Amino acid sequence: MIRRMTPISTAQICNWILAEHARSGGTGVVAFDADGTLWSGDVAEDFVHDAIKDGWFVTDAHAELSSELSRIGETIAASASACLAKLFRAYEQGRYPSHSMCETIAWASAGYAVTEAQARARTALVSTGLPQRVRPEMRAVIAAARAAQVPVYVVSASPTYVVRAGLELAELDVQGVLGVEAEVGADGKLLPRPMRPIPHGAGKVSGLRALVGMLPLIAAFGDNWLDAHLLRESILPVAVYPKQKLIDIASEIPGLRLLSPTV
Repeated sequence: MIRRMTPISTAQICNWILAEHARSGGTGVVAFDADGTLWSGDVAEDFVHDAIKDGWFVTDAHAELSSELSRIGETIAASASACLAKLFRAYEQGRYPSHSMCETIAWASAGYAVTEAQARARTALVSTGLPQRVRPEMRAVIAAARAAQVPVYVVSASPTYVVRAGLELAELDVQGVLGVEAEVGADGKLLPRPMRPIPHGAGKVSGLRALVGMLPLIAAFGDNWLDAHLLRESILPVAVYPKQKLIDIASEIPGLRLLSPTV
């Protein structure tokens, strides 16, 4: 057992959600992180790597991407796609903050409409086999919740248009999606500016509360330290194939359970 987290099975989770929803008078909601939780891997990274390969990111984002490179002492690259590749390498090396990287991926699609960005994300996720990476336990929990008319929200630090592409491919039915977004111009195209605050760390809770008010958060699911605030907010916090950084702070999340399909 990881750090003495009490294991909980998919069936137990489903039963808990249905019972707690009834106790709340049918007002509760559940929330899921996306990457590493609903599916293995990171859809934003899938999108970035795949789109960089064919130089999909265009000049509308080049000046701002260049500014981000300069801010961390990197030389400017010739194209938007090359700039984004350099920023992502810096992020992997710990030289570009996670919060900034999440914002940048969302607005790096500047010059395209949201529908175009979502279509390009879908292409990337098809090529990386996203439907086969969906965690069957999470599919079962979402199906049970929706069958009982419990609202399901996905709260992610990946771009909303990428998460929506993933959910559509995975055929996961949810009430709403809260992700990172860029501003949109009068022409309907994305601008190289993020909409703040973003659902990153504590922002996951404030963003969700802006959508659902103070409705009870019956259960929340996450895999990493960035989900800690969301997990603490819930009545039933569940760690899903947790990464080490979440394991390290497990004792700081009261009642944290460990998803265990074998229980």
